[in-house]
Amino acid sequence: MKAEITPLEAQRIVHLRRRDVVRKLLNRDKTPLMVLLSAAVVGTLVGMVGVAFEHAVNWVQNVRIGTLAQVADHWFIVWPLAFILSALLAMVGYWLVRRFAPEAGGSGIPEIEGALEELRPVRWWRVLPVKFVGGMGTLGAGMVLGREGPTVQIGGNIGRMVGDIFRQRGEESRHTLLATGAAAGLSAAFNAPAGGYSVYHRRDAPAVSLQSDFY
Repeated sequence: MKAEITPLEAQRIVHLRRRDVVRKLLNRDKTPLMVLLSAAVVGTLVGMVGVAFEHAVNWVQNVRIGTLAQVADHWFIVWPLAFILSALLAMVGYWLVRRFAPEAGGSGIPEIEGALEELRPVRWWRVLPVKFVGGMGTLGAGMVLGREGPTVQIGGNIGRMVGDIFRQRGEESRHTLLATGAAAGLSAAFNAPAGGYSVYHRRDAPAVSLQSDFY
């Protein structure tokens, strides 16, 4: 004769079944969802940092130009002062790069390309502050440079930073977030939300288009 199940035992069985369902859901492969969520975070952060970087550079330029405008009537002062201010700002950027993050030198795009090919490391914890502050100095100095390259490198490093924070250990996931950040940086630099579609993550597999723009 089959033994009857007491209400307490029935409740325990239901509890075990629910726990088993929850365990199965937690053990499922969450990589695609996590990558999408991480990409959204990357795009948002890169857009915000890109805007902050543009305003910071413009602020330095305005301060420099405003200082020169105060002595514009005295040519024997304005020309040496213009040279001194630009040289000091450029030296700030050069010293920061030389002292703390040599990989932050130049446009930064070759560094991101090298990182995608596993040829160069991404040390975002030192590149991000150096590239941001150093870029304020070099671009604010009035040098013939653009903010596109620095913004792309900043974006790529933010992508790697988010990957580390969310513990994305898979090679494909980490590369995707790195390229996502670079694409979002390109979009932020040109104020073109669709610009990131031109960035492709190329490895041994065919090119994969990145839907990376949340700017």
